[in-house]
Amino acid sequence: MDYKDIDIIELKKAFKEFTSASQTIENTYENLKSEIDNLKKELKGKNEKLFELSTLLETIIMNMRSAFIAVDSKNNSILKNNIADEYLKNYKDFIDDIIDNKESGVYEFEKDGKH
Repeated sequence: MDYKDIDIIELKKAFKEFTSASQTIENTYENLKSEIDNLKKELKGKNEKLFELSTLLETIIMNMRSAFIAVDSKNNSILKNNIADEYLKNYKDFIDDIIDNKESGVYEFEKDGKH
């Protein structure tokens, strides 16, 4: 075997290994791409379900017969229904109770004055 034969044999071996590695990378890429597509579909479905449930919850809160106000830890109103708006205009004590309470939470006020 002469020097040229060794180079060609080594070159063929290296090319075969390169081709094999390239195929493995392509297969891995396709598998990852497929998994990403599946995860995107799953996330889309979960987001749609979350939107449905959020809409349902908001509808329930907005149609409650009692006032509903949710505040954050800085006493900022993050959600309230129409009855709460009415009470906030007409019942200053209720507002003061919320402001005095330093904890975040959900406050409910009924016409009989309970909260």
